[in-house]
Amino acid sequence: MFNSYDEADALKEASDKQNNGEKIVCWKKEGADYEAVNEKNGKEWGFKLDANGKMLGKHDESKEKGEKGEKY
Repeated sequence: MFNSYDEADALKEASDKQNNGEKIVCWKKEGADYEAVNEKNGKEWGFKLDANGKMLGKHDESKEKGEKGEKY
């Protein structure tokens, strides 16, 4: 899924900063970007990141319907 070890490290580090230690449920690739989905207080939250680990946005996963993306 990741293009290199550096890319994977940058994404994991950025995700860890944003999700405050919550468990990552899955990773999704969406076009050129990635999404880390984590669970917090019974809700799933998506953190959208670019390949360099830059945060692009956060959203409630329950509000998404029929999203296209590769789930990992």
